[in-house]
Amino acid sequence: FVTGGIDFPTRVFDLGMMQYQLVGGRIHRLRNRPSALFAYRGPEGRDLVCQMYQGRLADLPPPDEVREHDGITFQVYRVGKLTLVFWQEGAVVCVLASDAESESVIQLAYAKAVKV
Repeated sequence: FVTGGIDFPTRVFDLGMMQYQLVGGRIHRLRNRPSALFAYRGPEGRDLVCQMYQGRLADLPPPDEVREHDGITFQVYRVGKLTLVFWQEGAVVCVLASDAESESVIQLAYAKAVKV
């Protein structure tokens, strides 16, 4: 990732205990800036995407829901069958997105978020 232009901290989530397996990752361009993108396959063939990029939650449109958990703010968006959960870790925005049950996606975000 470093040679591809990712100069901010990223990490690959271990979601094995939640029955999600990592199936790929790449550097993705978001607004012409690099982001780290990871894809997982979960129970019942459900896909989950994680993305990390430098940014601010304040730059996102108003969310459908805001939650607080362990001192971390989570912005929740629902688009059709997709649930997207965003949170801030220092200068990095993290997002999980999936068409799995909405509360499950939110709980995964809670489990993996780190207060910075």
